[in-house]
Amino acid sequence: MASVVPGPFGRGGAGEPDPRQEILHEDGRIHEVVDSVVQVLADKGPDALIFSDGDSLVRLVHSRAKVSVVPLTPHVFASELNRLIRFRTVSESKDGRLIYKDKDCSRDLARTVLELGQWEGVPELKGILTHRSIRPDGTLISGNGYDSASCFYVAMPSVHPFEIPHDKQRAEKAALELLELFGEYPCASEADQSALLSMIITAIIRPALRVSPAYGLNAPTPGSGKTHCSDSVILLATGKKAPVMPLSKDPKESEKIFSAALQARMPVLFCDNIVTVINWGFLQPILTSDRAALRILGQSRLVEVPTNSLVVFNGNNLTITSDLVRRFQMVNFDSGLERPEHRRFKRDIHGKIARNRDSYIRQVLSIVLTYVEDGFPDVGAHGSGYAEWDRLVRFPLIWLGLPDPLLANSAIRSDDADTQTISAMCTVIQRITKRLNISEFTATQVAGFLTHSQVTEDDRSDLQEALQMACHGRFEAAPIGTWLNNNKGRPVDGLKISKVRRDDGKKHNLWMIERVEQSNG
Repeated sequence: MASVVPGPFGRGGAGEPDPRQEILHEDGRIHEVVDSVVQVLADKGPDALIFSDGDSLVRLVHSRAKVSVVPLTPHVFASELNRLIRFRTVSESKDGRLIYKDKDCSRDLARTVLELGQWEGVPELKGILTHRSIRPDGTLISGNGYDSASCFYVAMPSVHPFEIPHDKQRAEKAALELLELFGEYPCASEADQSALLSMIITAIIRPALRVSPAYGLNAPTPGSGKTHCSDSVILLATGKKAPVMPLSKDPKESEKIFSAALQARMPVLFCDNIVTVINWGFLQPILTSDRAALRILGQSRLVEVPTNSLVVFNGNNLTITSDLVRRFQMVNFDSGLERPEHRRFKRDIHGKIARNRDSYIRQVLSIVLTYVEDGFPDVGAHGSGYAEWDRLVRFPLIWLGLPDPLLANSAIRSDDADTQTISAMCTVIQRITKRLNISEFTATQVAGFLTHSQVTEDDRSDLQEALQMACHGRFEAAPIGTWLNNNKGRPVDGLKISKVRRDDGKKHNLWMIERVEQSNG
């Protein structure tokens, strides 16, 4: 490997020691130079302010107002390497003396290091924290600088002592005070109040969660306070209001906007006044994995980005379809007013949050840390599909006696078109097969039920309506068979479609409608 030694020579003045490490750049040994550069970055650690980010390297830039994450280009990276490393060449004079000369890092060398794709020992950066939060194990993040346990860089404006009492009564009081702070927002039920509190907690401890559901603030009429409430939560979590994401009607363009925001480490992705159906496939990896491969603006290639941002959608009568329904936690508002936009807030909620932000964050963390300190007590609730979110957000609220936030999702789940279609198909086919005294059926038989003499007129009408939703008006065996295959095994309202076996004689699949046990959690 190319030698890496502390530079003994002056930098900026005679006799002044050069703090940079030295790498000899010899012809024919570029691979050793590349390895040496990576070793220097690993040795420097977070002090170099250069971090790995999946398949790329990024740097932190400090300004008076904030700390930013900036992607490294070969030009900028070469300059950064010159700041950290003294590159030198060596040659031999005619009389046999070794002659050392300084050499700037070339863009080609910088590009080669950037394109490695992995850099052993270089610290990983998941994001920037501007407030106190917790690590995945439930311990408190309380100091500035790089936190190696969470891989977040902490840049809080103040780091005064921050003690949180672990007392259930105080945690209950903290929950009530937070609910009182947000009490002017017209939550439709107590479950929605609990869901709003879960949103506040999620915004604060999002770094501790590998994945998290998106939040949907929903109301039947405009002017109900959804945007104002979202701003309040985001202001509490980040110290400022989040910019609204400029979404496009084209899902591909929206994907690029999300990708750019995630690359910029925006802590909250805020989508306001949504009027389209939320069924974008690119949201799935964002809401189910800690990293996602997404398209980037101006290019056709994919880039791997971290997904540890809180995703918030606001809209009137939000429509969420397909499997994304399971990826959302809803907060429903209902003011009961014909013109809710004329309602005035009694208090300056944003001003109160800005003045007492540290105090409110302490209350949020006391809820979580008290539950953690008590050993994660069993609350008797089923899982949501987000184990960490359950453990650090949802279960602490249930433990304090608040309603399960998932109860706020009942309306959106019942409104899901796919769920309605499965429920309708299972219900009517079960009725018909019971009347015909058969337990198994083929897609051809389902099509034949529409004209079967023993099927009642009401059941025919219900089946035709269900097939209209499932197969878009095509009542033949092929589209019915495709729909059955695509929706098998998904329980809805205590029923599911199961493939029994293939009828080898007729080369048709046999199906049945089965009852499934429904959770009481």
